[in-house]
Amino acid sequence: FGQFQTYVSDMTLRIGSTVCTNRFHVSEDDRVICQIPPGVGRQITTWATVGNQVGSLTLAYSYAAPIISAINPTNGPVAGTSTITLWGTNFGTYDTTASFRVGDTNCGHQVWSS
Repeated sequence: FGQFQTYVSDMTLRIGSTVCTNRFHVSEDDRVICQIPPGVGRQITTWATVGNQVGSLTLAYSYAAPIISAINPTNGPVAGTSTITLWGTNFGTYDTTASFRVGDTNCGHQVWSS
């Protein structure tokens, strides 16, 4: 993003549909720093709106991928269903449309908790 001017009060910066907060202009007109809230997704388009002009950078930002650190129980029956609990990080800060698999089997019902 270039051409930001030294201060613009009607600037909006977004990662996808998420608006950046606490933006800071750095240097002359070629750099802005902003805080983005937690989120999910990868290869998200970044947008800058200054006045009525819009600029974008496609596939620009990705949140960290989920990491599974533990599962309980670690085995289950061959037939029927089983309930498992996964622990880890980067599952998101709110209930999203995440999906989980054990091998090639999709987990049918999922419950998100924080």
